[in-house]
Amino acid sequence: MSKHSERLEHGFHVLDTVVGSVVILCLLVWLFLGAWPVFAALLLAVGIVAACLGLAYAIGWLLERMRRPRTIAH
Repeated sequence: MSKHSERLEHGFHVLDTVVGSVVILCLLVWLFLGAWPVFAALLLAVGIVAACLGLAYAIGWLLERMRRPRTIAH
């Protein structure tokens, strides 16, 4: 896999984590304001899953990078 595609893939995983976290924060605000609690709880669950997936991908990416031997760029 090329460096560019690795960076792009990592960027998508970070974006997924950030979006999931923002969704969770927004839905927590909705829950505390009492707006559509069932709908908000459902979206909160989706946000939690998205954040967990993004975090899992990011951790996997880091572990994969740590396993690869380092090469000196010339």
